[in-house]
Amino acid sequence: MGNPQIFNNAMKKLGSWGLIFLDNVPQEETAVEKIAEAIGPLRNTFYGRTWDVKSKPQAENVAYTAHHLGLHMDLLYMKNPPGKEQRTDPSRYIHH
Repeated sequence: MGNPQIFNNAMKKLGSWGLIFLDNVPQEETAVEKIAEAIGPLRNTFYGRTWDVKSKPQAENVAYTAHHLGLHMDLLYMKNPPGKEQRTDPSRYIHH
């Protein structure tokens, strides 16, 4: 994020491929949100601006289990689903 050329190249790849992988993301709670805000405005959902997805017993949704979900988009049933979904860690979700 500190190098504008690297950031611009990453945004071009995101636009072309629809997917980028980020390395060395800080572990602070706000790090993912800061990265997302650099990409575009965050949208609030009924989950909030960001949320942690954690496995729980007798989950009502496969997202709350330890099962692998593969690449997918969330909230597609919404009137205006996210344009981009950011996951720098499998347990952190941010929607644009």
